[in-house]
Amino acid sequence: MEKILAPLPEKKDINSLSRLKFRLGSYAFLFSIIGNIGYIMVGIFSEDRNYFGLHNISSVLAFAGFVLGAFFMGWLIVLYDTKIPKIIGIYGILGPFSMSLVYLVVLFNFIQLEPFFEWILLFAVLGWLIPLIITLFRKK
Repeated sequence: MEKILAPLPEKKDINSLSRLKFRLGSYAFLFSIIGNIGYIMVGIFSEDRNYFGLHNISSVLAFAGFVLGAFFMGWLIVLYDTKIPKIIGIYGILGPFSMSLVYLVVLFNFIQLEPFFEWILLFAVLGWLIPLIITLFRKK
């Protein structure tokens, strides 16, 4: 992904790489790693093994990591010339982030549809990841 999103210039001069591009890529990478760790922990601490609320903490890490990773990578795709289509970047900025805001509104208003919106947020994140992965595999 680094070769597609933030390739080094021909002279191999790291100083000619945009600082914003480097930071957006770093934030996207960091939050994606946090999302992956949270996703693994959700599998380990499932609903029936929710000791000390670890399932809830894990799901917050997973959703927050993936949503923020999509947000920053979406900005990287939209602002800079990459081989990934801009529409995927626009959805990365708007899709998962807006669904997470809807989920937070539902969560803090104590509406009983929380599991339903949790699934919708998951599908919003998957709607970002699947086209991105397909695009990356085609752009070798």
